[in-house]
Amino acid sequence: SASELRGERVPSSQAEGVVPELVWENSSLLKRCEVQGNALIEMSVEKERWVAERTDLTRACKDAEQRAKHASEEKRQLQESLQHVISSLMADISRLEANSAAQPPPALSR
Repeated sequence: SASELRGERVPSSQAEGVVPELVWENSSLLKRCEVQGNALIEMSVEKERWVAERTDLTRACKDAEQRAKHASEEKRQLQESLQHVISSLMADISRLEANSAAQPPPALSR
């Protein structure tokens, strides 16, 4: 009651009704605090799980980026190598054509 809040003396008959009400309110508040505390714990656990997931995904992305860089470098090296092989083959073909043009065809034996 208002008089209790102001610290005034309350007749004992009135006080007897107030105490159980305050006990009930206190109990109710404690239950609400417990429910909210449990919800906070669950949220904290969920947050930790999400942070761990994000960390795993970040690591996986970095690994994928590294693999992509290596694959790109490997592709570049293979293209370079292939270009050398093609150039070498073209030079061999040119030499063979030049040699066959310079030599008379073999005589056919019958």
